[in-house]
Amino acid sequence: MIQGTPFGLWLRQRREELDLTRQDLAQRVLCSLETIRQIERGKRRPSKQIAELLAECLGVPLDEHSRFVEFARIELNDDQLAQLAHANGYAPWRTLHTVRHPNNLPAPINDFIGRKEEVEAVCALLRRPGVRLLTLTGPPGIGKTRLALQVASQIDDFPDGVLFVPLASITDPALVIPAIARTLHIQEVARWPLIESLQSYLQDKRILLLLDNFEQVVKAAPWVSQLLGAAPQVKALTTSRVALHLYGEHDFQVPALALPATSDFGFGIEDRNPKSVECLTEYAAVRLFIERAQAAKADFEVTVENACAVVEICHRLDGLPLAIELAAARVRLMPTQIMLMRLAATLNSRLELLTGGPKDLPARQQTMRGAIEGSYDLLNEQEKELFRWLSVFVDGCSLEAVETMYGVRGGEGDTDIPQVFRGSAAHSALIQEFGTPHSSSVLEGLSSLLDMSLLKREEGAGDLRYWMLETIREFAFEKLEESGEAEATRRLHANYFLQLAEEAEPKLRGPEQVTWLNRLETEYGNLRAALEWSLASGQVDVGLSISGALWRFWDAHAHYTEGRGRLAALLASPVTVERTVGRAKALSAAGALALVQGETAQARSLLQESLDIFGESGDNADKALAFMHLGDVSRYLGDYMEARPLYEESLAAFQDLGDKWGMASSLGNLGAIATKQGDHALAYSRYEQALEIFREVGDKWRISRLLLSMAVVYFEQVDYTRVRALLRESRGICQELGDKRTLAIVLNYLGELARAEGDYAAALSSYEESLMIGRELGGKLNTAVVLHNLGHVALHQGDAGQAVSLFTESLVLFQKQGDKPRIAWCLAGLAGVSAELRQPERAARLFGAAEGLLESMGARLDPADRIEYERNMAATHAQLGEAMWEIAWEEGRAMSMEQAIAYALQEANDG
Repeated sequence: MIQGTPFGLWLRQRREELDLTRQDLAQRVLCSLETIRQIERGKRRPSKQIAELLAECLGVPLDEHSRFVEFARIELNDDQLAQLAHANGYAPWRTLHTVRHPNNLPAPINDFIGRKEEVEAVCALLRRPGVRLLTLTGPPGIGKTRLALQVASQIDDFPDGVLFVPLASITDPALVIPAIARTLHIQEVARWPLIESLQSYLQDKRILLLLDNFEQVVKAAPWVSQLLGAAPQVKALTTSRVALHLYGEHDFQVPALALPATSDFGFGIEDRNPKSVECLTEYAAVRLFIERAQAAKADFEVTVENACAVVEICHRLDGLPLAIELAAARVRLMPTQIMLMRLAATLNSRLELLTGGPKDLPARQQTMRGAIEGSYDLLNEQEKELFRWLSVFVDGCSLEAVETMYGVRGGEGDTDIPQVFRGSAAHSALIQEFGTPHSSSVLEGLSSLLDMSLLKREEGAGDLRYWMLETIREFAFEKLEESGEAEATRRLHANYFLQLAEEAEPKLRGPEQVTWLNRLETEYGNLRAALEWSLASGQVDVGLSISGALWRFWDAHAHYTEGRGRLAALLASPVTVERTVGRAKALSAAGALALVQGETAQARSLLQESLDIFGESGDNADKALAFMHLGDVSRYLGDYMEARPLYEESLAAFQDLGDKWGMASSLGNLGAIATKQGDHALAYSRYEQALEIFREVGDKWRISRLLLSMAVVYFEQVDYTRVRALLRESRGICQELGDKRTLAIVLNYLGELARAEGDYAAALSSYEESLMIGRELGGKLNTAVVLHNLGHVALHQGDAGQAVSLFTESLVLFQKQGDKPRIAWCLAGLAGVSAELRQPERAARLFGAAEGLLESMGARLDPADRIEYERNMAATHAQLGEAMWEIAWEEGRAMSMEQAIAYALQEANDG
């Protein structure tokens, strides 16, 4: 007898072969999602119209459509279905691989979602002659059993059957062989070992044994090896949280469900259209959430309003199917936005939410905590302790970090503790608190946790890191808190990363700069955690020291706002902090970052307080740096007479210390002052000296900025060939370092170069790219500068209204920052607009005000602006005539800066 297959099962399998969702199929055959669901479950038959549409979209040959419709519509049992197939010569289940050999597989309760590539990969492995034992491993809740069952239901290479042996309820390894025997209906014979009976039965069979949940009976693994050795055509597919470690075993690590990239579907999804929201169902994790949510709440749907929350929930749950299913069931109680808030609230929020699974499932599948607890219980005491300790690491950790932190407990004799850490207060405290080391090595413990899929490992660029899925890390931290070791472990963690930050600080000024910037970026999650602990625990001195060491990293990788926020919180802590060097360094760092974002008044205040403390402590190196930062503030504000002595003082201090990096930085800053004051020879000399030193010490970050400064000198000398070469070299280094801040400035100057050469289209492109990066970084100075430059482009393109808007916006920003030279730039730009609109008297007044302001500071316009300035001023002069020009010009020069700004803004608003 030909064994038939119900139409609904055939339809589901064919749909999955074509990688269609139920919703996709419903749309194609013009019916509801519920209709397709009912047909696939065998609860209804399709109408003739739907059956015909199904035949068309599922690829049934045209000449077989009528027989297909009959197959779909008529209620038949297996015998009748076989007779129909024989009579008509048509068997769709053969064509589509739906013939099934004997099996005892449990019928799926719900749809299998996603995993198409994984199913194909596992089937391909099982079909390889050399693969006899394949183990699906992965963390709790990853869906190993469901994947194995799907593979078993699809593979048709075992004519003697695919047999499912559930081992979840067995804890005694001795009961594994009897469980297999029961499944095969093999009875034990007196005085004959049961395993031999099994071997005899299986020796000529082609069977696939699916051994599910093997981790708790892993000591029975050698018996599985004996069975396979006696039965050359039998294969075993096992699911286990830990590999069996048998000869010839192939380990397939089950990945998380596919997730949309956060860059595509992150917090900005509210701005996307509904079509983008529909694309979310292409990702298995999101589709699983939607289907399970709809099972819990029939009217649930993903909309533009809640799509962001759904995606973020799936990300926070690491794409774990069990976690997603448990969370989706909660839509009956709360909207997804509230669910996300609860997940993000605290570290211990996931496990509280992920409960309440179906009561007919095993206890380990009813809560996420229960699923992980099963793996935790299989660890020995030393492995459990290491597992708990690893929970303090955020976004993973290096092998060195694990060995150092865990090795600290061993006392002064441990050879693998870095010298920088040995003897520290944290080291001594942990020795006193925890005593002698354990006999098992850290490597053995890590290996066990990896085997149990409680830990993951990744390699890249010579770095080996270990990390936990966040849901598992939350469970581990919960256990750490229960053990009473949480505070001590977090203290040790914070001190380790303090040592790392302080080790990195000088390396950020030399040839290892890129390596250490990348290392700090990799460890940024841990550095954040250390800063948060220091603030929450009252150990503010630790946080201040970390922050003081990180400011160059925050600057180079554009973490300005976060860096300033963390520094502000630490500096404002109610915990009493003495006027220490650590506090002074933090103040200096806060001042430097405030200046980057244009907060000049706050920058000056912070840096001055820092300098006062350094003066008390006698720390000359940091005091010299504070002098240099204060000089930066004065230069930023156009007060070059005040900036120069500050730079000269910092240069002298660095020379006394023999600090080459500091000397080069001060020389570069003095070169910038000379550039602004038009002394090109002195500027070039300063830059050459600084560049030679920076090349010697290997500071690429400073080299890129110095090349930019040198380009400005050549710009003043109208040597555009050298300008272009220097800017391109600087841009290349910025891209290598990931230095977006300097890259934005370089792009602005490339726009300036294009504008000076009359290529306004190229200028517009460079300016817009620079503006985009500047706004991304929150840099007020760059934003204001580029808006001003875009004003000149708009004016050249004949859009006077847009030019007024851009110059005015830029002027307001510069006014807030107290940037006098650039205020003059904007006055000159608005004067050009007035000239274009044939308002010569207003133009002359604004030109006079701009010139007077620049003259009072000894400052000059940038080269590209000077070209525009001279052209527009000549046109205005010609419109007015000499006498009227002189009167209006002098009226403008007589204005104070405040009067000139008010006049410019009033006229702009009136216009």
